[in-house]
Amino acid sequence: MQNIILKIMLCCFKLENYGHEGPIVVNTDTPPFLPIWFDVGRELGYKIGDPNGYQVESFMPIAKAINKGQRSSSYNQYVKPIKNVRKNFTVLPYSIATRVRLNFKTSKSFIN
Repeated sequence: MQNIILKIMLCCFKLENYGHEGPIVVNTDTPPFLPIWFDVGRELGYKIGDPNGYQVESFMPIAKAINKGQRSSSYNQYVKPIKNVRKNFTVLPYSIATRVRLNFKTSKSFIN
């Protein structure tokens, strides 16, 4: 069963849409009924899609960011580890950045 799922994923998914080196872990759910799910989609005239590729109407496995049983997010993986460690790092919850200013001479950045 796993070989069938692997063949489907290799033929339909573009590997450049998937990173493997970062701290956010993304897994694609591959339940045992996935090949049947894809067959149903094809029979209905849909393509088999890539959850990280160009979004079109299609049947695809579910991509989820789960690490050790918890949702893996940008906040948990990048911000939380340094939030209380770095004095020059401020987090403003529920804010929207409208502009990022970079000073390449001093290596400082400002977010408005």
